[in-house]
Amino acid sequence: MPRSPTWLLHLGWLSDPGGGHLGWRDKPSPVRDNARRRWPARPAPRYISTVMELSPKAVIAGHYQAVQRLGSGAMGEVWAGLHLSVGVKVALKRLLPAGTHNHESLARFKREAQLLGLVKSEYVARVIDFVEDPQYGLVLVMELVDGPSLYALLNQRRFSVEEALDLGCDILSGLCDLHDAQIVHRDLKPGNIIVEQRSRGRQRARIVDFGMSRIIKGNDEEEEMTGITRADVALGTLEYMAPEQMLNSRGVTGAADVYAAGVILYRAVAGHHAYRADSDGGLVRAKLTSDAVPLPSGRTDPLAVQFAQIVARALARKPTDRYATAAEMLLE
Repeated sequence: MPRSPTWLLHLGWLSDPGGGHLGWRDKPSPVRDNARRRWPARPAPRYISTVMELSPKAVIAGHYQAVQRLGSGAMGEVWAGLHLSVGVKVALKRLLPAGTHNHESLARFKREAQLLGLVKSEYVARVIDFVEDPQYGLVLVMELVDGPSLYALLNQRRFSVEEALDLGCDILSGLCDLHDAQIVHRDLKPGNIIVEQRSRGRQRARIVDFGMSRIIKGNDEEEEMTGITRADVALGTLEYMAPEQMLNSRGVTGAADVYAAGVILYRAVAGHHAYRADSDGGLVRAKLTSDAVPLPSGRTDPLAVQFAQIVARALARKPTDRYATAAEMLLE
């Protein structure tokens, strides 16, 4: 079962269950048509094996300058960059040569750009451009969200219930905007969330990575055609995957994202995951056959008790026993 890397790898490009490349079918769909208008389909790029290594001060597509590499993996890398025309800091997410020759990674990367074009949210990183440079290949240009990952913060300390509530409101607000655009994330985890510092000491959590995302409805034929998501492959990060996602990644709904949000909030307060196992197989069995251990917040006041109840419902094994939507959980 594929497992995603740590946050420094940053992208979901590293799972490799099969081949295929993205293409839009001429079948009526309001969501697909909207994506097509925002991000017109391009011919499949013809890459040579000598895509140049990116270095500081390199200029991409005549507009974006690489400044500092933030992280890399087998298929892609992320750089802090600068929009030369307006002086705005950007994030540059680039496929490495290994990724450009992997049809699934290439398709997933193109789809990430297409889906991000559908979302307008202050809790989701904004896409700026999607370019193909003859020297550096495909590059997704995004708003640079400045701050540590939630993964890094959770490795430093536990959150209070009050802090976790603020965090949860931001995450669920971002999920609401995704689900309103008919997008399910499928790989929500601390490494895909950046906590940025705002004025007056306030913080805001923002979702930054969408390599595993898909349109909730009306896209099964397309995914079968491209091979991006196969019915017999579980995509995501095991610790944060809902039970139904481990069985069928293609068929999941927003309830899988609600489950992942519950796992994040549980870990934030407890300092560990709701399920503990010695192996991946043991973790899968535990998630499929048993309920999560109640959240040990160490508090008995009404706020802590209500928070534990919200998390427990989000972690229900059956999707029908969870909150139906992120919006419902947010309003609880």
